[in-house]
Amino acid sequence: MSSSRRYPSRIPEPAYPPGVYLRRISQQGSLKWKSARTFISEVLGRRTVGLLEVDDDLYEVYYGPLMLGWFDAAEQVFVAETRSARRAKRGAEQGR
Repeated sequence: MSSSRRYPSRIPEPAYPPGVYLRRISQQGSLKWKSARTFISEVLGRRTVGLLEVDDDLYEVYYGPLMLGWFDAAEQVFVAETRSARRAKRGAEQGR
């Protein structure tokens, strides 16, 4: 039995707030920043991510409301947010 729910043929791009830098991820999964490429994820190929500057040359990387990790523009490296990183962040926030 087929579903009665209609689904879009294409998933719409998520919206981002003002002040967020938008970058399109290449088909191979890389982000281009100042003529250099940094691998993020092939899963996001041809999708737009948002970069929110949190410090000099340090950006949080978002796909819609989901934070994926951090991009260090000075070092041209992406660090994915892992479960252990989230726990450490929560522990630091609770210790304040």
